[in-house]
Amino acid sequence: SDWSDTRNFTVIPYVAIDLVHSTTDFGTLSIDETKNTTANAARHANGPLLVRNSGNCFVNITVNATNPYSSTSTNTEYFKFLASTYSGEPGSFNTSCSQTTWMNMSTTQKNSICGLNFADSTDEARLDLLITIPPAEPTGAKSSTVMVTADMD
Repeated sequence: SDWSDTRNFTVIPYVAIDLVHSTTDFGTLSIDETKNTTANAARHANGPLLVRNSGNCFVNITVNATNPYSSTSTNTEYFKFLASTYSGEPGSFNTSCSQTTWMNMSTTQKNSICGLNFADSTDEARLDLLITIPPAEPTGAKSSTVMVTADMD
């Protein structure tokens, strides 16, 4: 009509993630014992890391970590990760290009989640962890810092 004008605007992409559940405690393990987070609820003490896309665009997630062991390097079968669907938000990411099978954790970034949605009902995904205590690992507490990074899809 005569009272309206055509307007153009741009929405600036905002890339942001939150770790809704950011710690995992595997408890006490023996040499060669393996534990993983796949059977545990997302917010359980020994559950997976839970990533939420709090931005306004699809994002790709990479992970890397410090080495929890003194007897072996990273990128071995003793520390692994995989991406999986959070039960409350199915279809939140593209499983065909995400790491949905176990992959060795590394100190360098590795692709894990592809196309994590930003819509509130489908914006969360699990990062499951698996550890095995190496045969030559000395006793004592172990820890690792897992870095989770997001880039625009």
